[in-house]
Amino acid sequence: MTDLRIRDARAADAPDIVAIIEVLSLYHGDVASIDLEDVIFLCFGPSP
Repeated sequence: MTDLRIRDARAADAPDIVAIIEVLSLYHGDVASIDLEDVIFLCFGPSP
């Protein structure tokens, strides 16, 4: 069995976050309109 660890997201995770958002939006029949820079700013910027 693999040990899993949950941690806070980091700015380095932003590309994976964008990919997850894109896949989820497609699954729901929508198109994501957020890019890497937006995720970094919104999630890890001066006031996340």
